[in-house]
Amino acid sequence: MTGNNGTEGMIDEIRAWAKKQSALLMIFAAVLLGLLFPAPARLEGLVSLDTVTTIGIALIFFLHGANLAPAVFLRGVAAWRLHVLVQGTTFLAFPAVGAAVYLLGEPWLSADARLGFFFLTALPSTISSAVAL
Repeated sequence: MTGNNGTEGMIDEIRAWAKKQSALLMIFAAVLLGLLFPAPARLEGLVSLDTVTTIGIALIFFLHGANLAPAVFLRGVAAWRLHVLVQGTTFLAFPAVGAAVYLLGEPWLSADARLGFFFLTALPSTISSAVAL
């Protein structure tokens, strides 16, 4: 009986540790599954990276919108002038500044620096920032 209680105690400790470290264990499990079954993630495979990316981004926006109260949504729609300002600045003004630096900055900046600055101003922000906007 004593040996059995010791085994049960060890199993309980392992369960408690696994419950506490569940996120880490799931990451390891995902890596192990990817190593054992890499074929579904190929571009022409069942679960291509493009498909997962598209579905993931759509889910992020959908779940964020589904969590939004209708009154908050209506207040946001009413602030259309602010949205026009933010979107215009993000997608028109910043890229225009980047293009100006790219075209006019040749005497002072290398081609790589100018191109990098243009990408910095022209590429959209992160998904979390886009969701917030």
